[in-house]
Amino acid sequence: MKSTRWIFLSLTGLALLLTSAYALVASKTFRTAGQFFTFTQGKTTGTTLGGYNLVNLAMGRTAASTAVPNQVLALILPCDYSAANLVVYDQSTVSIVATVASASALDTIVQAVTNRDNQVRFLAQFQVNPNGSAANGLLGGYLTVAGRIHANRTNGCPEAVSVNLDYDRNDISFGDRDVPRSVDPDPEPANLRTGLAHCLGVIDAVQNGSTNTILIPFGHLSIRRAQP
Repeated sequence: MKSTRWIFLSLTGLALLLTSAYALVASKTFRTAGQFFTFTQGKTTGTTLGGYNLVNLAMGRTAASTAVPNQVLALILPCDYSAANLVVYDQSTVSIVATVASASALDTIVQAVTNRDNQVRFLAQFQVNPNGSAANGLLGGYLTVAGRIHANRTNGCPEAVSVNLDYDRNDISFGDRDVPRSVDPDPEPANLRTGLAHCLGVIDAVQNGSTNTILIPFGHLSIRRAQP
């Protein structure tokens, strides 16, 4: 009888440990709008790309194709900020259909803000993953991303709040700002936000069967509302 009781308590304790461990690494997916100022070999002027252009390439479509409303760029972050992924999130199937880039290095600093939730500042190196088709797709590259995340003071998890509450006095100095809907279409009002970031990098891509390198001297990421 004592032995049975000991086994029961052990299993219960194990379940609690597993639940706690899961809570620590639980991840959230956030709709993320992108704006990238780019230069491509062979073109005399620069081009501005939106997050949907990267989504199109990752899904095997030409970058210039019309945005598919239910397939959007999103950022996945765990509550312990140990990893990060830029993905294509399909809102109609509530699933991730492609991983655009994965963080190979990620460093964070937590700032305790008076009378507000904490803020997590991060600097990450993302490696662009091959995606798409032989005619249109992403071949590789990297993105260096620096930004801030609104973190719940109780559990530290990233969370979306009203844009009126998500602000930082350094946004102007860093050039961080919300991405216009004209650049990256979003049918829902951008009244919720988890954070802002800026980036630079290189993307190797194939478009209409021709490969090229896309330089991104500067870009913006607006990390918005959580996805189901």
